[in-house]
Amino acid sequence: MSAPETVAARRSASACATQEQMFYAASRQNSLLDQLFLTFVEDGLTREELEKNIRRRPHLWRRWENWLDKLPSNRRKL
Repeated sequence: MSAPETVAARRSASACATQEQMFYAASRQNSLLDQLFLTFVEDGLTREELEKNIRRRPHLWRRWENWLDKLPSNRRKL
């Protein structure tokens, strides 16, 4: 099989994804995003950093806004 046929075959196969395949692909993507977020938390993500990210890209970060009261703050307490 030549390279153009391979590319065309891949396009054809991806264009024919069933609804179930699309559902599981979206589920995998959501899982990867959640795992990445938990890595950020383990690495010391602060409340202020999450607030900044939510303001900057709400369509991506708003899903974790319930973590705001669970994350440490880098502000000094008076």
